[in-house]
Amino acid sequence: MNELNLESLIDNMNIPIFNGETKFWLVRSNGGAFFDEFISQNYIALAWNDINQEMVNTFSKEQKEAFLVLLELEGKYSSVSSTRGAWNKCDTFINSIHTGDIIMIPNKRSNKIAIAIAGDYYEVDSLSSSEEIEVLYQLKENWNETFAIKCPYKKRRSIKVVNIIEGDSINPNLYKALISYHGISNIDSYAEFILNTMYPVYIFNNKINIVFNVQQKNPIGAIDLAGFIYNSASILKSGENQVTVTTKSNINSPGELILSLVPIADNLLDSLPTYLPYIIVLWLAVVGGKWGNLELTPIIEILPRIKQRHWDVKKQELDIQQQELAIKQQQLELEKQTIELQEKKDMLEKQRILNLATQLYENAQGLEIKKDDINNVITLDNYLHKK
Repeated sequence: MNELNLESLIDNMNIPIFNGETKFWLVRSNGGAFFDEFISQNYIALAWNDINQEMVNTFSKEQKEAFLVLLELEGKYSSVSSTRGAWNKCDTFINSIHTGDIIMIPNKRSNKIAIAIAGDYYEVDSLSSSEEIEVLYQLKENWNETFAIKCPYKKRRSIKVVNIIEGDSINPNLYKALISYHGISNIDSYAEFILNTMYPVYIFNNKINIVFNVQQKNPIGAIDLAGFIYNSASILKSGENQVTVTTKSNINSPGELILSLVPIADNLLDSLPTYLPYIIVLWLAVVGGKWGNLELTPIIEILPRIKQRHWDVKKQELDIQQQELAIKQQQLELEKQTIELQEKKDMLEKQRILNLATQLYENAQGLEIKKDDINNVITLDNYLHKK
C-alpha cells in the first residue's frame, strides 16, 4: 500500500464522535410485544394516542389540566396523577429525544437488546385511542402468543438499528439500566457502556475508546491479558504521541476490554490524525498483520512520513499565526505612533491657545473691557466652596 492510499484510508475512517449533546434513552416495546416490529420496520413508538404533538406543544397549563381531568372521567386512566405521568412521557418522547440520540430497546425479559440511533418524530393519524385500547386488551389476554399483533401507537420516531445483542452477553452494568419499567427513561449515565456495544472505536468526551470483544470462554491467562494491555498501550503511545492510555475490562469470558486514549495537552480532535495510523496498526496486529489489502509492515514503514506530514501542517498553521501576530504588531506600532503624533498636536494646540489668550488680554486692555462682568459668568465663591 502506498502513502496516498493510507492517507485516504485515514481520511475515510468512520469513527463516530459523541459529546455532551447526545442523549441516551431506554424505550420499551410493551413487554417485548412490539420489539420485532420496531426492529424490522425501523421505528419506536409510545402509547397514549389521546395525547399528540400539537396538544403537548400548544396547550396552556389550564387547557392541559382540563384535558387530563377529562381523560380520567372517561375512564381511560386510573387517576389524574397517572395522566400527568403519561403527558410527561409523551412530552419527553416528542421534544426531548433528538435526531442522533441513542436508543436502547429490550425485548421480552431482555433476551435481546437493540441499540439504535434516533431519527425524526412523526405521527400516524389514522391510529386512534379505540384501536390502542383494543390491542392492549388483546395483549392482556395473551393473544400475541397465538398471532401477530401490530403496534397501535400513533406517536412514532424513526430509528436506525446499529446492533442487536444477546442478553447473556450484555455488560452487567447495563442490566441496571433495565431496572426501570417505564415506557421511556433517560439513561445518560450508562453512555459508555452502551457505546461499547455499538462501535469498536469511537470518540466520547475528548477521548478515544477502543473496544475489544474477548471471546475466550475458558479462564483468561494472566500473561496474555497483561501482555495484550502492555503491547497495545505501547503501540498507541509510539511516535511521541502525547496521550495517556487507560484500560477498563469486563472479562467475563466472554467480555469487553476497553483501551482509552486521553490527550495530555492538546484537544483530541486537533491531534486525531497522528493517532489514527497507530490505531490501524493496533487492529492489524490483533488480526494477524493482514486484513484484505491492508498489510502491517508497509504501514509501519511509512508511519514517520505520515506523522511528518501532520507536523508540516502544524508548522504552516504556526507560520500563519506568526504572520498574523506580525501584522498585529505593526498595527499596534501604528496606533502608538498615531497617539504620539496626537500628543504633539495637543501640545502645539495648547501653546497656540495660550498665545491667543495673551494677545486677547492685550486687546481687552486697549478696549477697557469691564472686568467685573465675569462675576455673572463665573461665581468664584461657589467654585471655591466646591473645591
